[in-house]
Amino acid sequence: MRDPATYGDLKLVWELSRAAWAFTLARAYAATSDERYAEGFWLLWTSWIAANPPHATVQWKCGQECSLRLIAATFAVEVLGAAKATTPERFVAHLGAVGALADRVHRGGWYAQLQDNNHSMSEGAGTYTVGVAYPMLAQSEAWREGGWRRLGRELERLVRPDGTFRQKSHNYHRLMLHLYLWATSLAAESGDRLGAAAEARLGMAVRYLEAVVDHVSGEAPNFGANDGALILPLSQTAYTDFRSTLLAGQRLVARRGAPKAGDLGASNARTGRAAVDEMSLWLFGPEGASEEIPTRSQMPAAGAPPSPAPRLGPSDGAFVDGGIYTLRQPSSWVFTHAEHFRDRPGQADQLHVDLWWRGVNIARDAGTFMYYGAPALHAWFRGTGCHNTVCVDGLDQMRPGPRFLWASRAQADARIDRDAAGAPASLWMSHDGYARLSPPATHERRVTSLGADAWLVTDRLRGSARRRYRLHWLLPDVPIRPDGDGVWVLETPAGPFYIQVIVDGRPETVALLHRAVEDDAAPWGWESRHYGERTPAQSLVVEVSGTRETFTTVFSPGRPAAIPPVDPFHGPGKAT
Repeated sequence: MRDPATYGDLKLVWELSRAAWAFTLARAYAATSDERYAEGFWLLWTSWIAANPPHATVQWKCGQECSLRLIAATFAVEVLGAAKATTPERFVAHLGAVGALADRVHRGGWYAQLQDNNHSMSEGAGTYTVGVAYPMLAQSEAWREGGWRRLGRELERLVRPDGTFRQKSHNYHRLMLHLYLWATSLAAESGDRLGAAAEARLGMAVRYLEAVVDHVSGEAPNFGANDGALILPLSQTAYTDFRSTLLAGQRLVARRGAPKAGDLGASNARTGRAAVDEMSLWLFGPEGASEEIPTRSQMPAAGAPPSPAPRLGPSDGAFVDGGIYTLRQPSSWVFTHAEHFRDRPGQADQLHVDLWWRGVNIARDAGTFMYYGAPALHAWFRGTGCHNTVCVDGLDQMRPGPRFLWASRAQADARIDRDAAGAPASLWMSHDGYARLSPPATHERRVTSLGADAWLVTDRLRGSARRRYRLHWLLPDVPIRPDGDGVWVLETPAGPFYIQVIVDGRPETVALLHRAVEDDAAPWGWESRHYGERTPAQSLVVEVSGTRETFTTVFSPGRPAAIPPVDPFHGPGKAT
């Protein structure tokens, strides 16, 4: 496999200049008063300033990168203001860099606006930061007013009424929330306030995050593009843990008159140890902060019965604008994507299903890997084949376009059906991505709750021509063994978990399990949790040929005794 460095990924050049190290050194100084941390920051920051004169290097190419750098440096200088290392000479150099960076962002805002994504939000936060924190600069008031207007406008434009973000990615959803958490913490000093419509969108964005964060692990499905961004590293939790962001967002919502943070926040009843909600403390001070947040080290040991998980959000959700649907059982839940696109698609992942059980991501999303790596790998990670859905004739659901674009759109429909008591019982989905074929093929999927944390996923493929239908499930890198009748046993940290694949009513015995396949065109059995890194996972693949085929997959913490007597496409239910 070719070295990704040969493809020249500019993000790898930009990453260190986002200055995440500024947060680390400032927090270390605040905790210890050790001047070495302050000196370390100033050595790094002044060397960056000297090596990157205004507009002379690639570090000035992107306004978003300049804005994130401004936020990091401003945080650090504020925290290190009383340190001996913060000399007048260094502060003057810092002030000159801040002014030049803010001017570059302000002058180039039109380009970010055209991106229709978080770039414009980041630039609004960058100029607003300088406008509030550096009133001695001549343009500070214009930057403050312009940045705040931009933040409000972009929030209303890019966050849908149901709280989903038009940039279809959980990591970018977190980045967006970080920008607004940071900006609203500054606004407490300046007296600025978002309009009612923008505040409503921000509150719903927090509520959406509540619905897609796993209650045990604190992680979220690796949905959409994941470029590794973590622009406010203000906690000791892992990069993949969203709880610090969630609790800070909940606290912000509580400050705006919604339910109190204590009603929404997580607590840890498993042990007496607690991790301080550091992000909330930095942004909003000690008043009303959440007392504790469980960390990964406080999760139950392997095989231990789970304690009741903290309730972070709704028990189930239908986020129709964003095409996101969730269903929950006591110790498991599913996340699905079935969107009718009104704006640019991200990945060809219609009808993808994530399944979580006791904090373990059983059926998972492979992630992104790299934007500018090997073209075949980039196409794979954004394509249909590596997602938990069915691929027809080896084709993506949408026709590929240039690197970040698609030349067609697979449009999906979905509904949640409820049982006689009104509880969510199943989710029906379909998409028209393969209607472009001649003759066309259709794909319907039903996800049904069987109770006792068991789930049934049924895929019905129909067409008038013989085609290859390939079902794929990406599973964690844990010991997996066949157990007869199409049953596979996963030995997870939370205990054994079973998967059974059935084709047209018969147990499927020809499923293939792939791990870490070194093939650029079909790298089965890989996932990417961090940008530019691949780690082994396991791909369970079942492929059949025919005109009318039905795949049935049973997920259960106990061995399936028989094929569930459920007619998923004609059973009773009340749609919502």
